[in-house]
Amino acid sequence: MNPAFIACFLLCAAHFASAQFPYLGKCPTPDVKENFDLEKFSGRWYEIKRTMSVLEIGARCVAVNYTDAGYGDGSIEVINEGVSAVLKLRKSVRLIATLPDKNEPAKWSLRLSDLSLKTDYWILDTDYDNYAVIWACNHIWLTFKYARTENLWILSRERTLPEETLDKIHEKLNALKDIKSRKLLRKVNQEKCD
Repeated sequence: MNPAFIACFLLCAAHFASAQFPYLGKCPTPDVKENFDLEKFSGRWYEIKRTMSVLEIGARCVAVNYTDAGYGDGSIEVINEGVSAVLKLRKSVRLIATLPDKNEPAKWSLRLSDLSLKTDYWILDTDYDNYAVIWACNHIWLTFKYARTENLWILSRERTLPEETLDKIHEKLNALKDIKSRKLLRKVNQEKCD
C-alpha cells in the first residue's frame, strides 16, 4: 500500500477522532449575532443540546463559563465542565478563544492546544439572559478546504430551556441550510447535577 496514502489516512482519522462528523465543502459563513456584547454574554451557561463531540461523549451536567482571559488582547477564557460518562468523574477543560477581527466580536477562533488547528467558534444568536447558539467549524487537514467538521450547541443560563424557546431556535437553525450539523443536535442530560 502507498505510504503517502497511509499517512494521509492516519492524519485524517486522527483529526476525525478528535473532531466531529465530517462534511464535504468549505466552512459556510452564516450570519452571527449583530452588535455582540461580550460583557453581557460572559458568565455561566449550560448545554441544553449539542452535536457529537469526542471530548464530550456521554458527558452530562455540562456547563461553560466565558470570561475575559485577562491578557489585554480581547481573548476569552472558555472553561467547559461536566461529569464524564466513565466513572462519573468531574472534568474540566480550559480553552482560550481569540478574536481574529475586532470588528466581528461574535466570530471567535478557538484552539484546543498548541498542536491543534484553530476552529471557527461563532455565536450565531443569543438574548444574553436565556439562550445562546454556538457553532464551530474546522477545515480538515490535507483536504484543501474541501471537507470540514461542524459542531453546534444550544446553551441556557439555566439547566433547562422552555420548549417554545427551543422551537424558535430550531426554526432559526432550519433556515440556515448551509449548517448541516443542525440535524444532529441531541439533548444533554442536566439532571441530578448537584
